[in-house]
Amino acid sequence: MPKGLKLSATPSAALSIRDNLDYVRSIGVNITDTPPEDAVIIRTGDYMKSELQETFSLFGIAYPKNLAIAVQDHGYSPDMSNRKFRFLHLKETLERGNWNINSLIQDPPSPSMTRMQAILDTEPDALVMDTGAAAVLGALQDPVVREAQDRGVTIVNAGNGHTLAFTIEGDEICGVFEHHSRVLLNEGTCQTYLTKLQNGTLTNDEVFDDNGHGAAVNRACSSSLIAVTGPNRSTILPDAYQAAPHGDMMLTGCFGLLSTWMKTRAGNP
Repeated sequence: MPKGLKLSATPSAALSIRDNLDYVRSIGVNITDTPPEDAVIIRTGDYMKSELQETFSLFGIAYPKNLAIAVQDHGYSPDMSNRKFRFLHLKETLERGNWNINSLIQDPPSPSMTRMQAILDTEPDALVMDTGAAAVLGALQDPVVREAQDRGVTIVNAGNGHTLAFTIEGDEICGVFEHHSRVLLNEGTCQTYLTKLQNGTLTNDEVFDDNGHGAAVNRACSSSLIAVTGPNRSTILPDAYQAAPHGDMMLTGCFGLLSTWMKTRAGNP
């Protein structure tokens, strides 16, 4: 390791470096369940329970009994590109669900989604889902987006690292692609992909070969509205409708989680 420091990691933490523990060992990481006596322990993870509990206590707020958490999970794929595996999992999930929008809700998530499973190891009763799915379901709560849904709508979540776009008509997902936001920051690039997605000609190889994740098309969709949410919304699609469910774009994913909870868990203790 640089500067002669030694690094140890638990098996689950080591998998966040690469889904091949032999490779992780080859770059000098000691994989162990027990840290060395003189180790400085750095805890990593998506769900920081103790820190959240402390923050809530400072404001005199009881910690929530019910939890809904979204993460972006590339899945466990030691023999395949992570970006290819993530999108293949999404495509197969949609196909199994006959491309119905509710197929975005996987409760519980697939065992291959290791980030999600790590949360469930700590909070087994939590609702856990993908950030992209949460954003899309949240954007549909914007009244303008919801009104356009039956006629056909394109929803784009322009995140910091990834951009995920869906064409939707009624409850049917017509197509989807996922790319890295840094590529789509080039003027007109995202619109070109969206046009092909809408007319049903966008291919998986086209997106993957451009260093994206992929594309899947069920059928063409005559979109009446392009709606965008996410931190890169005004840069990637400045002329699109800026979706803000319940008046707050920054909570789009949270509203998606809440709507999913109401659909799948309402009435449960």
